[in-house]
Amino acid sequence: GRGRRPGIRKGEAVGVLAERGPLSSRLKAHALEPGCLGQIITLKNGFSNRNFKAKVVAEKRASVDF
Repeated sequence: GRGRRPGIRKGEAVGVLAERGPLSSRLKAHALEPGCLGQIITLKNGFSNRNFKAKVVAEKRASVDF
């Protein structure tokens, strides 16, 4: 078969780019569900233990607008 589409597996550590206007920061989170490129998935912020939604932009990478 063909190679898997890049994405995120459940339980994986994900690098998240959080943007608010001109400001951006990077944070680490854990995927609570799997997702493919372009999908919105739920992640858990390892620092605050809060859940949030982010868009899968690459393998083990997601982005979110706050």
